[in-house]
Amino acid sequence: MARGASPNGSVAGRSALQDAAGFGNLEMVRMLVEKGADIQAADGRGYTALMRAVLSYEPGAAEVVEYLLAKGARTDPKNETADTALSLTLRFGDTPIAGMLRRAGAPEARTAIRVPPPLAENNVRDAIARSLPLLQRIGEPVYKLRECTSCHHSSLPALTVSMARIRGFKVDFAAARQEYESAIAAAKGLAKPDNVMGFGIPDGSPYALIGIAAESFTPNASTDGLVHHLSTHQELSGRFQGFDYRPPMEYTAITFTATALRAMQLYALPGRAAEFKDRIQRASRWLAAQTPRDTEEHALRLMGLSWAGSGKPAVDQAAKALIALQREDGGWAQTSILYTDAYAQASLSTHSIWPVSPPATGRINAVSGSF
Repeated sequence: MARGASPNGSVAGRSALQDAAGFGNLEMVRMLVEKGADIQAADGRGYTALMRAVLSYEPGAAEVVEYLLAKGARTDPKNETADTALSLTLRFGDTPIAGMLRRAGAPEARTAIRVPPPLAENNVRDAIARSLPLLQRIGEPVYKLRECTSCHHSSLPALTVSMARIRGFKVDFAAARQEYESAIAAAKGLAKPDNVMGFGIPDGSPYALIGIAAESFTPNASTDGLVHHLSTHQELSGRFQGFDYRPPMEYTAITFTATALRAMQLYALPGRAAEFKDRIQRASRWLAAQTPRDTEEHALRLMGLSWAGSGKPAVDQAAKALIALQREDGGWAQTSILYTDAYAQASLSTHSIWPVSPPATGRINAVSGSF
């Protein structure tokens, strides 16, 4: 800044202020605002600094929100999905930050969500069979819209379809092939020169690599570029810190570290085998030292430790801590102040490392196959 850098400069469509707010860095936010950063500016997807701050899971997020509101940050703008700062906040439940926004006059979410009626009679296998066609339809529209694959619309469904096929469920092979080709095209796009040099945002790379591995994709120059790019973002501690805050999937270093660890296992560069072994071990040690804050972090920490072969005592301890979060209704919630839901339940068994299937009744599966 002292040498003339603009306080409103951006990288990958986001300003320095929006990123600082997303990481809960009050000192950086205050400095940028004092230097003239535009508080009301939105990034390419419509997120303002206030929106990034309310999605942050870092300790300083509440202080950043309070500061931005005091400086006049508007609470009514909507992003590309028509979410406001308050509706984004409510993903975490009715938190103190939600209270701050309401006191500042934030408009309440007015769009009613239609919840399909649950089936009175259902079983686990039938629930899965109804869900698979729905999952196999959701990736292509996103790819056509963005020309990239999505963690939640592409990579996780690819994992699910792969597991279902192995277990004898009927899947749409034409749709699976289309999803596979879209994932490969997106991987080639991600493996551009800037990424190979270590620049760019790595958040989508782990899930992209895990997703194509589920379809037995053979390593090539694109996967080499992606996994190299990913490796350049590991800290000495072993941690991988993401650059985005999009709960419930992208907002915690435990998720980024666990999925990065798995991606490096699946597509390690042969000529750097010793280096990648060390990276995986450092990531595993970092995960072992963490205290998870919610179900997502518990589940991904357990997965990461299991993938890394951290040993039965460590894996058992992580599994017991996750099991302890089970509610009286048999399910899990994403956070301590939210109700049980399908996403939190699914977090427990994705990647098939759960030793015994979690309790499931299929009671909330609708005729459409959705939850």
